[in-house]
Parts: sequence; C-alpha cells; structure tokens
Amino acid sequence: MANTFDWVEIATRNVAETASFYERLFGWKVIQKETADGFDVWIFDTGDQPRLENLRRGGIWERPQGDPLGVVVYVVVDDIEAVLRRAKELGGKVITAKTPQGPAYRACFADPGGNRLGLWEEKKVTGEKTPPDLVLISGGEFLMGAESEGDHRPVHQVRLDPFYMDRYEVTNAQYLRFCQATGHRLPEFWGKSGFRTVG
Repeated sequence: MANTFDWVEIATRNVAETASFYERLFGWKVIQKETADGFDVWIFDTGDQPRLENLRRGGIWERPQGDPLGVVVYVVVDDIEAVLRRAKELGGKVITAKTPQGPAYRACFADPGGNRLGLWEEKKVTGEKTPPDLVLISGGEFLMGAESEGDHRPVHQVRLDPFYMDRYEVTNAQYLRFCQATGHRLPEFWGKSGFRTVG
C-alpha cells in the first residue's frame, strides 16, 4: 500500500464557503468536522465508488510556458458543459473549456478560492445506430487477473468503455471464408490430428 494515492485535500481560507461550493456543484457531503494544527478540516464524501484503477495511476504532463503548474485532481462527470456553467454560477472560473482527449473530454476550472480541479467526461455511444448482428455492451468496471502464479497477477480493477460485440459466434466456415478472401493465414492447429474443421 506504500507510495500510492491516498487523500485529496482542498486548501481554502473559508472552509464553510468552499464546502458549500462543492456540495452545490457535485453533491459532495460533509460527514465529519475535525481540527488539525489549530485549523478546521471538514471531511467530505463524494457519495459514489471511485474509479479504482485511476487511484493507482497518474500522469506527468509537460506544459508550455505560461500555463500554471501543479497537481490537478480530475472529477468524473456526466456533462462537463453543465458542470462548468454551474461552477461559474457558484463563483468559480473556467480555465480550460471542454476539450477532446482521446476517447473522452476534459476541462479545468478554479473554485472561488483559486484551487484548480479537472473534469473528465466519457464519450457516450448512445444515440448511434447499432450495426446489424452486433450488440452494444455498456462497459464498466471489473476485476481482472488472479493471485495465483503466472503473468495474470495481481488482481486489478479495469474499466472498459462501451463497445460492440457480435451477436453470434463466428463459425469455422465463416472464418475460413474470411481467410480465403483476405489472404490471412489459417490457424496453426487447423488440420491437425484430433481437430475437426467444421462449420
């Protein structure tokens, strides 16, 4: 457990004001109030399960001159533009508008105290016409691997984006036609003793 991410802390001059901002923006709830070094520390709960694989990962991103440096924590949201509008209404400031980033979108804003947070929105497949004989798999998180010997260790959380899968299994006859049409090599085990190539 050493050398992994453990805690997100938002520095502020006004705990109550900052807590109210994030509660109204994201629905985060203050669940505990403590003090440390003579100052208030309010503990909040986001109310949902974190994306566990991203608690093990991070990025180091080179930025051009003039861009502010520092650590940015990203919050997964359903609609970046709606969150940015709400942040501005609550006194925040948009730093980076919604921008495509690989299979998703990102943005960045500052809260009223000047703290920067990133926003992350997954691209949605919904609304597209599903191709014939394919099924849309909604994606999500699952545990991959095992603790036994081999290269599948350790057990870890994996997140899949939505994807399409054939409704029916590909038969040997269909795969043979594919190989003949494309010049793709046949599987090595085809034709060997004990293996029947049937449709």
